[in-house]
Amino acid sequence: MIITLEALRFERFLRSGRTCPMVIECEQSVPEDQDTLETSNNETVLPQLMVVKALGLPEIEERNLFCEFVGNLLARELGLFTPPPALITIS
Repeated sequence: MIITLEALRFERFLRSGRTCPMVIECEQSVPEDQDTLETSNNETVLPQLMVVKALGLPEIEERNLFCEFVGNLLARELGLFTPPPALITIS
């Protein structure tokens, strides 16, 4: 399952790495017919910090983002520990 999050607030740029990713506070979007978003255990989902590589940053293209996303899913399927991938909506 692909998790989609909405960007809330820019935190900072990471200085390491050639793509200069950003740290952004994100949260899951709440469907229009709900007041809050809850998990299957009735726990409210809190905002979280995500490392984001976005179009417009150095050396970032759609193809790069797709390859990184699929590579992450493949690594997880093979049993390697990786942070969960997500699609981030930045308005």
